[in-house]
Amino acid sequence: MVLTRTAHEFRIHQCWDLAAALTYHAVLSVCPALLTAAAFIGMFGSAEPVAEGALGVVGDLGGDDTVAALTEPISQLLSASRAGLAFITGSAITLWTVSGYLGTFGRGMNRILGVPEGRPFWKSRPVMLAAAAVIVVLAAVIIGALVVSGAVAASVARSLGIDDDLTLAWDLGKLPVLAGLAALILAILYWATPNVRRPSLRWLSVGAAVAIVVWMLTTAAFGAYVWNFASYDRTYGVLGGIVAFLLWLWLSNLAVLAGAVLDTEVERARQLRAGIEAQERLKLPLRDDRLVEVNRRQRRHDIMASARMLPGAEPDGAG
Repeated sequence: MVLTRTAHEFRIHQCWDLAAALTYHAVLSVCPALLTAAAFIGMFGSAEPVAEGALGVVGDLGGDDTVAALTEPISQLLSASRAGLAFITGSAITLWTVSGYLGTFGRGMNRILGVPEGRPFWKSRPVMLAAAAVIVVLAAVIIGALVVSGAVAASVARSLGIDDDLTLAWDLGKLPVLAGLAALILAILYWATPNVRRPSLRWLSVGAAVAIVVWMLTTAAFGAYVWNFASYDRTYGVLGGIVAFLLWLWLSNLAVLAGAVLDTEVERARQLRAGIEAQERLKLPLRDDRLVEVNRRQRRHDIMASARMLPGAEPDGAG
């Protein structure tokens, strides 16, 4: 019953469209995040390899003319004197865009949970910014750990005089840790963004576990499809990689939303077994409802104003 209703609710709430909106906000976060990472390396590492790598990507996408135009700006950006300002600016923009993603995700969660949005902007945005800061740090740790693996990890270990056995232990032992961090990111998404007050933050819910597994399987299947069967490069030219990346983001957001819907139906089944009438909506308290009444009054006012436009309608004060 839970799985059947999960599939139905996933379709009814049009999670395909929600995933597309989330993909848009995720793309907005990519550029400032890359700027922040590059500036961070420019402050504490060697800027030349980063500049060469960035220009190589630009060359693949835009050609030699684009590289010539951007060589000087990128080199200046990654210089020690500019990297600090770029890091601060990139961090601020990244937090703002990621908080926009969380706001959109929260509205999607409200739709899935069947609750209205009652939090004013000045109350919801600080929460989203705080959650964004935590998620950005966790995501940076995950990406950094994935990058420092294999040959890269071996090179770093040799430069630090670390034994090869410890490097192998790192490569094997980091996977469950990274899975735990990914589960924590989903827990924050599911707990902090909707307009419902949950008893506590659950590190690993059923929906989060399923979302992680589905995401891993989807990523592997999509990677195999792109590598063996797809023809994005022939169809879109240099934009083929970008198209594939956007599709992967959309599929990833579908997996996260599927986990959210599953968690909702698991909670509904629990409440129903406890004798709580949750057939239509979960019985969870709202974080805030002040906007609900404001929107209700505004809607009544708009309906009455529209009714006065009908032929023969009495003007205000008539009677």
